[in-house]
Amino acid sequence: MMKKVFLFFLLIISCDFIDAQSFRYEAKVDVVDSSGFYKIYLAPEINSKLKEGFIDLRLFDNEEKETPYDFAIDEIPKTNRKFIEYEIIENKLLKDSVTIITLRNKSKSKIDNISLQIKNAEVDKQIKLSGSDDRLHWYVVKEYAEFNSINNTSDVSEIKLIDFPLSNYEYYRIEINDKNSKPLNILSAGYNESITNSAPFTEISPPNIIDVDSIKTKTTWVHIPIYGSSIIDFIIINVASPKYFLRSVDEYAVSINKGRPSERVWIDASVINSAKQNKIRLPYMVDEFVLCIHNEDNPPLKISSIKCFQYNRYALAYLEKSKSYTFRFGNDSIAKPTYDLKYFQNIIPADVRIIKTQAVKKNKQPQQTPPKEPYTFFTDKKFIWVVVGLIIVFLGVITFRMLRE
Repeated sequence: MMKKVFLFFLLIISCDFIDAQSFRYEAKVDVVDSSGFYKIYLAPEINSKLKEGFIDLRLFDNEEKETPYDFAIDEIPKTNRKFIEYEIIENKLLKDSVTIITLRNKSKSKIDNISLQIKNAEVDKQIKLSGSDDRLHWYVVKEYAEFNSINNTSDVSEIKLIDFPLSNYEYYRIEINDKNSKPLNILSAGYNESITNSAPFTEISPPNIIDVDSIKTKTTWVHIPIYGSSIIDFIIINVASPKYFLRSVDEYAVSINKGRPSERVWIDASVINSAKQNKIRLPYMVDEFVLCIHNEDNPPLKISSIKCFQYNRYALAYLEKSKSYTFRFGNDSIAKPTYDLKYFQNIIPADVRIIKTQAVKKNKQPQQTPPKEPYTFFTDKKFIWVVVGLIIVFLGVITFRMLRE
């Protein structure tokens, strides 16, 4: 009896072990030519097969050792500041009076700041800024500005910013008051341009989108089924007609419950119109996304297309040159991993190289058959039938004797 109980528990443990270590899919990572941190691009083909939150994604090296990674997503636009240096066409010092610096904005770009690189000096200076397109007629841009405490503790010079209303003069003249002190040593001048790059994203094949017009309720219902397809982070609606429109939209999420009616939950309200790109964000993973467009007394919108996109997602990991790596995923019973890497974000370079994976491969799942018990005389089928027959005969004799009595 104890032996049978032991075999039973062994069966359960072995099944759990197989389930915890079994992944339905895998994708090899491109080989790297040097050791370091890499952002491994997770293609939509991979994302569509992962559990919500990507909790079943694992990275293994060629020795079958689990490799820590941190999850990254290009969801927020990145803003970089670029310093564009001006041509200084005049730097004139009037003794005990004023320093005059004339800069040329050759492209006549619209700017709202000028930065001066100045040698460190413990001094207060007053500044006036003018603008011109011909260097003959000058117009005030900023009547008064002040520099003080020009002191960079880590370098011999300091950048000082002059901000002013947006303008596009070809020439700017800076007048620095030197009546009470010696002139400043101006090394260079320029302006900071903010360049905003949209978050990288990938267009994915849209599901079978259905739109239905209701004349009675003056609405257009757009159904976007997502269940079982790739993650959709946002959609862009393109309207063929009418040419001018402005409509309010109610957004709903539909959850499909097996064996129960689907549940539709209101998410948000938005507006689409002909004057802008109509981009609608999907706040979280849903089975179906539904839009209710309120047409009022206008003709229904003729939607030409709805494009679906997902932000690029990455696994950030330290990879070694001498090793190959493989992603494994598609495991319904595995828990979210916990790695130390998330505590060391400050040591990861900002310009991490991006690499890709190869095509997704479906793994063969092992057949989970219970182990056979060893043969014994008492488990033989012939013996069992003989015992059953003897019991029937015994019961029959007893019944016959009871009936005679």
